Amino acid sequence: MDTIPIGIDGYLDTEPVPGPRDTARFRLISSPSEDVSEESVLACVTGDPFIVHLVLTELRPGDYLHVAGFLTLPAHSNGAVQLQVEALEVLQEVPLALAETAGEDEVADELTFDRYGAYVAVSSSATPAVQLWTEAGTWIGIVTDPASIQALITAFEKSTRKP
Repeated sequence: MDTIPIGIDGYLDTEPVPGPRDTARFRLISSPSEDVSEESVLACVTGDPFIVHLVLTELRPGDYLHVAGFLTLPAHSNGAVQLQVEALEVLQEVPLALAETAGEDEVADELTFDRYGAYVAVSSSATPAVQLWTEAGTWIGIVTDPASIQALITAFEKSTRKP
């Protein structure tokens, strides 16, 4: 089995899960450009006790991470590529929004994070509103119809475009 040292930035795709023998497994979405067709999903695993604790207790889907370790190539053509994570840095935590109708101690139960190139859409099961953020954490706005997200992105890009 071949290994390749690598460092990569990406978004935590789903909730991390405990693996066998005190490990943690998670998926990272990496996108070298704003083109969605260039996104890739990378299976990651770590056995470092500090990283395992961090991944399983503090990280949320949508967090922007830098991971470094060794990319393991499969021994057989039907095997999977996997990144053995040796170092992890949280570059940007996903912004959390409370539902407008939630009380002081009540947080929306189910948040959904969707990627649109360099943008993150955050929606809650408690409200039809969808908040849109840049990957750097800049809030763009709210839409009540998910079909309006692309229009909001286009308006934002036009307003920030330099002449």
